[in-house]
Order: sequence, then structure tokens, then C-alpha cells
Amino acid sequence: MDWSQFAGLSERWQGLSRGHASVVNERLGQGRRDAELEPGDDRGALAEAVLAVARKANHDGEIDALRGRFAPAHVPFAALAEAHGQPIGPGYLLDDGRLAVVVGSPWQRPRVWVATPISTEPLLGVFALGRSSDRRTYALGRADGVHMTEGWGGPTKVVLAWPTAYGPTHADMPVPTLEGRPLVSRLLPLNDGQRVLVVSRSGVFLLDSEGSRLIHPGEQDLDHYVDEDGDDAFPLDLDYVHAAVASDQRYIAAGDQASRHRILDGEGNLVSGVEPALGHPVHAVFSHDGAAIALSARDSDGGRTVRLSMSQIAANLSFAPAPSPSVAAVGPAPVVTSASAYRDGYMFGRADGFVRVCGPDLSSVGELFVGGEVLAIDVAEDQRQIAVCTGAGVVHCIELEPSASDPFAIGTFSHRERRRWIFWRGESSPLIW
Repeated sequence: MDWSQFAGLSERWQGLSRGHASVVNERLGQGRRDAELEPGDDRGALAEAVLAVARKANHDGEIDALRGRFAPAHVPFAALAEAHGQPIGPGYLLDDGRLAVVVGSPWQRPRVWVATPISTEPLLGVFALGRSSDRRTYALGRADGVHMTEGWGGPTKVVLAWPTAYGPTHADMPVPTLEGRPLVSRLLPLNDGQRVLVVSRSGVFLLDSEGSRLIHPGEQDLDHYVDEDGDDAFPLDLDYVHAAVASDQRYIAAGDQASRHRILDGEGNLVSGVEPALGHPVHAVFSHDGAAIALSARDSDGGRTVRLSMSQIAANLSFAPAPSPSVAAVGPAPVVTSASAYRDGYMFGRADGFVRVCGPDLSSVGELFVGGEVLAIDVAEDQRQIAVCTGAGVVHCIELEPSASDPFAIGTFSHRERRRWIFWRGESSPLIW
């Protein structure tokens, strides 16, 4: 590939990108947000030409040269991402340096892809993915059930059948059947390697070798799910459904738009219900050690997150947190769309394309920008890099607190993007940058 023919384009792109990052970072440092944050960006007029270069570099296997001459960015490609992007997540950093991600919405025939810095390959027949808290078990969703494997690519421990009915939790009423396999948004294997949570719009199910059980919503909450005509709740079609498992496996959190934050024990039995800090729950994440939980909620004006110790919650069947020395809170702020715990606190993905890094008490440590709604964050075992999946159809592999600063990075938290993979509809294959 003759890079000399792109020298002028490269020089202009790099200069504009460096200037854009400098202005935005200065404004972030001043605490400016929203409309004041985004300066004018002249790179949009160059975006199609630069994208054509990226396609040729991928075809010719010159990805490092591409990255060195054309800094990746989100803003100039935002319109293209809006037209061709697709949701990605979850994604997991594998122990061998590869990355596994789910590409596409549950109702869009999602696929799992495995990526390296120079290649991408679909994992045929797999449409859902999960990893246990201890990183030893993977769950792969296939047509015949959830395959639980010993490590990535290891032997299959057990295949768990997909749920076909909502029972037996609701055995006091006629047990409705599911209309086909649930539309799975996430699989959460438990550390024993024999059980898995299936998070779906049909509810959150706990699967084991004996069958399945609906653990969210709870039987006592079903009156919240009747339709506008007063008909019964089934079949369920939940919005903002989510779940999380504590690293010590003692607790499970679950919720959706019509519920409270529900805290369950490791067997799926209700321990406590926590009132959302705003209109309705959107996310939950346990701390790295499982001793606390951060609960995020939203309304039409934004989001709010509170952190509670598990001892506070377990001592109250119904809990309504209010800001106090024992209840940390942050917000109102942009809506939290994903989260992950790490050794020093939490990382919250937001709808505005930022990842906010917080300490264990939710105090702000900094933030970094990727662009697009942040749908999933995975932290490497050594805590030195993260994978960020977005609704713009892009996955980012980011080094945290690198030894050398990156003049193109946007944010107040030191970071350097090492690679990004672009899964846009209409491309002949995913693009690597």
C-alpha cells in the first residue's frame, strides 16, 4: 500500500484530530458539559475519504500503519455509525489476548465474534455469551441450550436446556409457556459451572440440570406487569431488564422498568427490595469484593446511582435509600447504560459515550470518551485494560493509565486506545483500526 498518496489527507486529519482532543479536554477540565463541550469539528468532510483508506488498509493487512497515520475517532463518523452501526455487547477479554463479543440485538440474530489485533472470526452457531465471576466458566448460547465450558474453548461441563415455561415459581396459577426461546441479552454463569442466569425480555431465569426457574420478576410483583386493559402479565416483555451476580455468589441483583431493585440470595430467593433513586432501575453492579452494590436508575431528566453495603440491604426487607454518610450517591447525570467493577471502584458506561471511573464510594476519579451509547465494559484480570462495547457498532480495547500520554485521547482519566473493531452493517467484513 502506497501511503505517500495519502500524506496530505493524513496530515490534515491528524492536525484536526489533535486540535479537537485538546479543546475538548480543556473544556472537560473546566467542568463544562453538554452543548458547551463539543466544539466545531471539520473532520466530517474528510470522513468518507478516511474510511476508504481504512478499508484498503484492512484489505492489505496494514492496520498498524493505518492507526499511525489516521487517529481513530467517533465524532466525524457519528452519522455513519447512526446509519450502519449495531449494538455490541457483552464483550470479554480472553486470557490469551483475544476478545469475544456479541454483535447485534437479541431480536436481530446476533452473532459472537472472536477478534485479535489483526483478525476477526465468527463463532458459528453461538448467539449469546457470558463468563463467571471467577473467570473459569464460559456460557455459550446455542440452539440446543446453554453450553457451560471449562475456560474459553475448553471441555463442556454441562448443557442446560432453555426455559420453556415461567414455572414453577408461579405454580399457584396456570403456568404460562414461553413463546419460543427467550431473546437473550446476557448469560451470567455461576462459579460452580453448573448454573447460569439467563437475562432476557421474558424475565431472568435460573437454569440448572433440573430445569429452569423464573427469579425475576417475583411472584409478589406480577401485578405491576398487567397491560393497560388489565390482562395478566404473561407473556412478559420487559424493558431495561438486567441482572448481576456478586463475586462471592451470595447475592443476585435484578430489575427492570416496572420493578424495584430486587436483591436475591444465591439461590434466587428474595432478600430485599430497594426503591430506585429515580423513576425506575436500569442497572446494578456489585463491588469487586461483593461487599457493596451500585444501583442505577433513571427518569426523563437523567440518571442517578447509589451505592449501598450489602449488610445495609440484607437487614431490610424493603429499603428506600436516602443520601447520608452511609449511602453514597451520584447524579443527576447522564443515564448509566452499563457498568463493571474493578479493584479500585467502578466504571459506569453512559448513554453520552463516556465511561466514568469512580472510587469505591462513587467519588469521581475521571472519565474517558469513546462515543456511542456504552453497552458493556469488561476489565482485564490484571486491571490494566478494558474492552468497551457500544451501540455505534464499535468495540474499543483501551489501556488504562499508560506510560505515555495519547494526544488523541479524550477524557480526564489517563488512557490509550490500542485497537478498535468496527462492526457496521453493509461492510464486507469488520474493520480493524
